Amino acid sequence: MTWRYHDDPRPDIAQLVDPFGKSILDVGCGEGALAASLKEAGAAHVAGIELDTGAASVAGERLDSFVQ
Repeated sequence: MTWRYHDDPRPDIAQLVDPFGKSILDVGCGEGALAASLKEAGAAHVAGIELDTGAASVAGERLDSFVQ
């Protein structure tokens, strides 16, 4: 499998965050892989911002709210 920058769940960052019950803003969220993992770990609401059009089309379906 090839590593894809926009779809990296960033486990190094996820381990620094206790998402349970929190609202999180992921700036530069790519395709929303990190945000999706934080939701799975119990985040109450995850919002994202991404400028890349290709990545944004995927992220919009993974996050609770999204801005491009």
